[in-house]
Amino acid sequence: MVGLRILVVDDEFLINELLIRGLEHNHNWSVVAEREAMVARKRIFSDEKFDIIILDILLPDLNGMVLFREIEEKLPLLAHKVVFITGGLLIPAVEAFLETIDNRVIEKPFTFEEIEEAIAEILGNGAAK
Repeated sequence: MVGLRILVVDDEFLINELLIRGLEHNHNWSVVAEREAMVARKRIFSDEKFDIIILDILLPDLNGMVLFREIEEKLPLLAHKVVFITGGLLIPAVEAFLETIDNRVIEKPFTFEEIEEAIAEILGNGAAK
């Protein structure tokens, strides 16, 4: 899909850079990244439009679970286009949250191909491959 706009929210600089470079280079998509959930939150609920959000669950300022619930409430169509990445699958609160959602969850460390597959699933047509 040409013109896809993706927001990556992860506090790890290298993950953000990997996803920006890979998705922009391989697919010519527009990818922006934020390391702070509060900054990402402002962008999501402003006039900026994102087709897909790649969201870390465990962030230092506002966790991805809280941010997702806000997206679900205010932008329900976008909520279905959130892909979660996390290294905290063994944390009880994260496990409980994941049982309540249908979104794709990718465990860290992940491969770039896993991200591409998740985007393709959201697009519904395999366009990310």
